[in-house]
Amino acid sequence: GSELRKRLSETLPSHMIPAYFVQVDRIPLTANGKTDKNALPKPGVSQTAQIASALPETELEEKLCRIWKQTLGTDTLG
Repeated sequence: GSELRKRLSETLPSHMIPAYFVQVDRIPLTANGKTDKNALPKPGVSQTAQIASALPETELEEKLCRIWKQTLGTDTLG
């Protein structure tokens, strides 16, 4: 996942990089040949636990992270 995320970050803005990836043998299709989104597997707990968090890049982002950490009472944000 991290290698794929790194490769995608070279060409996509961060908000377009998926939060998680689920490997499938083939993409399920509808009768019309379109992707059947309802038939795609749901991510499990182990997959969502591996979500990489983006580090703050600007001073404003760092301040916002500190505020959210204090507000939520946590040391990390995802």
